[in-house]
Amino acid sequence: MIGKKFDLFGWLYGTRVILTQRHNDTKVAKWSLCVFVPLCDDLKERPHRSKKFGGGVKINSTCENRVCSGEGSGVGVQRPMSPTGDGKFPILAVDDHPVSRLLLEKVLRKVGHEVVFAVNGREAFELFQKQFFPIVLSDWLMPEMDGLELCRAIRSMSCPGYVFIILLTCKNSKKDIVAGLEAGADDYLSKPFNPGELRARINTGIRILDLERSLREANEQIRKFSITDPLTGCFNRGYLDQALSREIKRSFRYGRPLSVVLCDIDHFKRVNDSYGHPAGDRVLKEFASCIASSVRQNVDWLARYGGEEFVLVLPETGLDGARSVAERLRRKISDHSIRIENREIRITSSFGVSSIDLKSADEGNLALFMIEKADRMLYRAKLSGRNRVES
Repeated sequence: MIGKKFDLFGWLYGTRVILTQRHNDTKVAKWSLCVFVPLCDDLKERPHRSKKFGGGVKINSTCENRVCSGEGSGVGVQRPMSPTGDGKFPILAVDDHPVSRLLLEKVLRKVGHEVVFAVNGREAFELFQKQFFPIVLSDWLMPEMDGLELCRAIRSMSCPGYVFIILLTCKNSKKDIVAGLEAGADDYLSKPFNPGELRARINTGIRILDLERSLREANEQIRKFSITDPLTGCFNRGYLDQALSREIKRSFRYGRPLSVVLCDIDHFKRVNDSYGHPAGDRVLKEFASCIASSVRQNVDWLARYGGEEFVLVLPETGLDGARSVAERLRRKISDHSIRIENREIRITSSFGVSSIDLKSADEGNLALFMIEKADRMLYRAKLSGRNRVES
């Protein structure tokens, strides 16, 4: 039936629907499904309008099997959208029964959810590995991989966020409920399900996912504060100590050059004495911004070392290249004017440069060695008259 169209014809008697699947006027399969009346009312709203015959309601529904495999698959796989601010999350729904998928589709899409369907746990897990779904609705009894196995497989993965899993099944004993929750499900809904209850349980999952997302954002904000200098916005000394060691290990692993540049504002004390500490803060922020905007974004990075000293880390850059960068920065800073109290002042800066010697260096103490060497070069630049680069 892949790529084929099929028709579903049904009769509604009280709380039971009798559905017949036909293809090219040939009966393919027949199902008897017990449902709640409100859900049948949803089915009557499909594009082919319902007509009453005697004591029943005839339901005509045309579906197309576009992607999913298996007999009577009724919904094609679509690429889910990312979570948005309106509380809608992409949902992965798993059920081997085509009618159940049809009913789920109607309920979920009616309230605006993006839904992707799979016919068994194996197919669902393959989809999940390609695209993250924050909400998963899964039947229990399915071929190839059942709902419990799918729960365990998802929980074993490292995901970018929490996954809220709801089991849909006719197995509703206490023992079954415990087994489902222990396998990793968050909630449990017995078939035949009530559409209102399904929507309520999904909304519960959305509240949990929103809370988890807010917590992640708060933790990320805390992490950024912990590694950022509050005045200049560049990295702080703690980040420098950790990240420089990682850069050195990467340099040794791939045999690539690495350089650091130690920068210092010349006569910075005079700025504080002449214009006050708020003016000094303004100079520090402008100095850091001038450097950060003049190097490779997402490659080179700047950290405040202490006071008016900054360390610029240059991956994939040898000594000659680092010296050229420092000289370019020196000229830019000396040409840059800073407006303070209706006056424009100019500052100069000195630079000390050091690089890794991959052949003779000891990786274990190299971070400290590079900083100390750059500091010696900076001291030489100061002794030589300031506003210069030494390496």
